[in-house]
Amino acid sequence: MTCIGPSSSDQSAFSPAAPLVFSSTPIPGQSIAEVVLEAAANNCYRNAAHVLSAAGIEYQGDPSIFSRSRGREDSLATTLRLPDGSDLLHAITPYPVAGRPGWSEFFGVPLRNVHRDMKYRRVSPRSLAQLLRLKAMWSVRVFSFDPLTKECLLDRCPECARRPTYLRTYGIQYCEFCCQSDEEGFPRGKVDFRDFPQPVVEIDDMEALGFAVGLIDPERGDIRKLYDRLHPDLAAFDTADLFELTIAAACALTTSSSWEATTLDRPARQEEYVRFTPEVLSRAARMLLDWPEGFHKVAAEVRASGTRRRGHFGVRKELGPLVAMSMDAHLLPRIQRLVKHRIKLDMTLTSGVTPTVRRAEHRSSSDFIPIQEAARDYGLSRRRISRLAKRGRISSIRVSKAIKAPVLVDSRELAEIVGSQVLGVGSQSVAVELGIPRACLGSLADAGHLARIVQGPFGRPGGEFYRKDSVDDLRRRCEIMASDGPRPEGWVRITKAVNRLGLVDANPWPRIVERILAGELRIWRVEGRLTALMTSHAVKDVHELAFMDSSQDHRIDEDVVFTQTEAADFLKTTSVTINGLIRLGLLSAQPTASDLREFARAFVMTAEITEQLASKGRRLRWRDVPSLLRASGVEPVATLNGKLGLVWGRAEVEGVIGRGIE
Repeated sequence: MTCIGPSSSDQSAFSPAAPLVFSSTPIPGQSIAEVVLEAAANNCYRNAAHVLSAAGIEYQGDPSIFSRSRGREDSLATTLRLPDGSDLLHAITPYPVAGRPGWSEFFGVPLRNVHRDMKYRRVSPRSLAQLLRLKAMWSVRVFSFDPLTKECLLDRCPECARRPTYLRTYGIQYCEFCCQSDEEGFPRGKVDFRDFPQPVVEIDDMEALGFAVGLIDPERGDIRKLYDRLHPDLAAFDTADLFELTIAAACALTTSSSWEATTLDRPARQEEYVRFTPEVLSRAARMLLDWPEGFHKVAAEVRASGTRRRGHFGVRKELGPLVAMSMDAHLLPRIQRLVKHRIKLDMTLTSGVTPTVRRAEHRSSSDFIPIQEAARDYGLSRRRISRLAKRGRISSIRVSKAIKAPVLVDSRELAEIVGSQVLGVGSQSVAVELGIPRACLGSLADAGHLARIVQGPFGRPGGEFYRKDSVDDLRRRCEIMASDGPRPEGWVRITKAVNRLGLVDANPWPRIVERILAGELRIWRVEGRLTALMTSHAVKDVHELAFMDSSQDHRIDEDVVFTQTEAADFLKTTSVTINGLIRLGLLSAQPTASDLREFARAFVMTAEITEQLASKGRRLRWRDVPSLLRASGVEPVATLNGKLGLVWGRAEVEGVIGRGIE
């Protein structure tokens, strides 16, 4: 039903208020909506809008009585026959709170509008049977019961299942939709709510539930009794903020494990407030009463459900709803900081109970650190540390059943492995740094130029490690010996000179290093992109390394596994050829010096045959060698990639060359 107010041409002037026949006096605990609806019922009006119309209040787009009565308390007091009641009506009208959008006054206590149902009403049948008056607390969605009788509120008609409103009435105790005719034929209410008493709330912690209600209940009595039971940390806040903190705690306790948002899971509709059972509210209120121990009890409860929460580790995994509560925009910043402090303290207190993966700020001990942090602190690669953890060489912690999650490693054990911050460098890295084959590094260590580390946790079969400071020292000492001035004409890089001399079993590097350090072998610096020690320095010519023939006492390490590039240099061929030999099974996938020597004794490549013929005065092209050998009755043992990829038996070829090829 729509009220007809003043004409549109005179909207600026209020219509005069007309008093009702029967007055309606508010009682403690009633807001403006309950008063207006009771006045309509007492004066036999079907619609509450008749009372507003009598007060000269027109419809302005918002059907709620709360909004339409704001600012018209004087007129409404006249209509209700309350000559001095305008101040009282103003006090029970929900005016917006300045500076807090979405909040309204609730008997002097700021309350979020979403917590009040200003369209539909609920009733307590037992309370109506005791006193036929409505209460504003029944409109607070958070509470599903009457604060006085503890009876569950009736929110729908037991017969038609429709929800009562504040707009129509057959009497405040009747359903506004179900009616019947009396003996005179007038409509009257059919369903009396008082005939349908509801269950009474029975929980263990009624004290905490009473505290939650008392924070905003206008009939609570002396508010100081509530604050006398609070910890000083919470006693500094007013009842509105404490009530909102209680609601936030209830939200955290009832957050589903499937909730993925980082914000607090707050209800938005009446149907969603059913999760705020009296039991939940009492637990949330108990958190405030027992603060700070109460907070840690709630944290333990939230943590217990963390296994069902998405994510693998960290404070959000353990205390996700409480973390969301600490960032909730509806809580004061001071309360947010208080909750954050308690979360951090709780994470610290529980970090030693059971090993778990946490961020640094939430770990009570720095013994276990993430692999990434360990790699930065100790100069090791993350892969190497991960390998140590997988092999059980160091203690580690990882969330079970997690595919992707950080791993914490014991920093003390890692420090023992690394030892005095002196890091071991793998032989491959040393070979790249110095430009010397890995198989020759052992002889440099034997000569005292490098410091070998006994194979430990870093090692793998066939691998060696050297002290990084010894590698750096050797390079520094050699670079100091480099001559100043321009390089001589015909200069050649040291590595290239060694390759040109080309003795397979020779290991000239200890003698080369000794002569460089003694000043007997002059070297020059070669600038450019090649930075290895022996590649970035040159000698006058190849003949400077003639002493190489006398270096047979320095053998190559037999057990060192060669890379394909190193094997190619050893056999004076290419990496492609080495790969082909491995595919044919003529070489091991991880060849050692012994394997390569055995191959060199048994087989020979076309390129080497060409060089042998040239040394005997017969220069041939590669393509001509196969036909000559076949003409002499020698066939290749294997074919790699055409004529240039032929493998021959060394004994047969040397026999033919020895007899001379026609």
